[in-house]
Formats: sequence, structure tokens, C-alpha cells
Amino acid sequence: MTLLQPDPNPLRAEGAYMTGAASAMVIRVNGGVAQTKTASPETTLYGEGVLEGSRVRIRDVGRQWTTSIPDPIIDVEVVGKDPVKVESQTRELLARLEAELVAMQNDLGVASANRIISQIAPDHPTLVEIGASSRIRALGAAFVLGAVATGLLLYFSDRMRRLDPQRDDARRRS
Repeated sequence: MTLLQPDPNPLRAEGAYMTGAASAMVIRVNGGVAQTKTASPETTLYGEGVLEGSRVRIRDVGRQWTTSIPDPIIDVEVVGKDPVKVESQTRELLARLEAELVAMQNDLGVASANRIISQIAPDHPTLVEIGASSRIRALGAAFVLGAVATGLLLYFSDRMRRLDPQRDDARRRS
């Protein structure tokens, strides 16, 4: 979600107050101060090892030890096993963000002509399925790899036996 100015050119670069509004929205939706800072704004919940959960955070490009929030961009991320629940929770979080923006502006008495607007991009949040799609396929791949490894082991042990003439001589004598 990106916050835009109420201006004939909403992409105008004078949006420091909107960054503050975005930060306040994130804090209100999360129910408190933000989460652990990561080294990169591109880190994902799944990449951090979270398999079930959600995160709403403002895009901070300042790396791990510094903060830099040049744009009022809010990232919403949901991770889960059921795609329907993930999509539903994503839409719920986006709706809560929209409601917080309206509530903040109502509380401050902002005139309708001066209200910050939000834009959700992409319009329909994308779902990405990660991991093996089939347990049978994973078992089949493990079986094939095991068979190949066994075949290679037998081949090389036979070659080593043929290259050792002392074993062959000892075997022929007995």
C-alpha cells in the first residue's frame, strides 16, 4: 500500500508527513511498536522461518543498523498453509489499514480536499506457493536418488576390486 498526496499530481515528492502517517497506521494495525528490524527490506517472513503468520511494516531501506524511510510504502505479508485463508487475511489487513487511515484523518479533522489517499499495488495481491507440491513426488525423487547412489557405489566398488591384483591372486590360490 502506498500513501499519496491529495494533489493534482499525487506523486509529487513532498511527502514527509505521509511517511509519519504511514508509520502511525502500521503501529495502530500491529497494536504497538514495529517488529524486529532486518538487514534488508526485501526479507520475507518465509525466509525468516515463519510458516504461519502475518506482518505489516513500513518499507525501511536503511539496512540493519540505520533507519531510512523515504517513501510512505507499507508492506503487507501473510504466510500460511491454506491459500484461501492467506488471501482472506491479506484482504483483512489491507481493509484495517484503510480504516486506520480514514479514522486518523477523521480524528484530526482533515478536510476532504486535503485527505491522504492510498493505493494498493498490485490491485489483487499475489499468492505464491512455496515448497513441494506433492509428497509422493518428493518420495519418488528420494527413491531415484537412492537408486542412482547405490548403482554408482556398486560400480566403483567393482572397479576398485578389479584394479587390486593382490586380491585376485589371493582369491585364485584359495
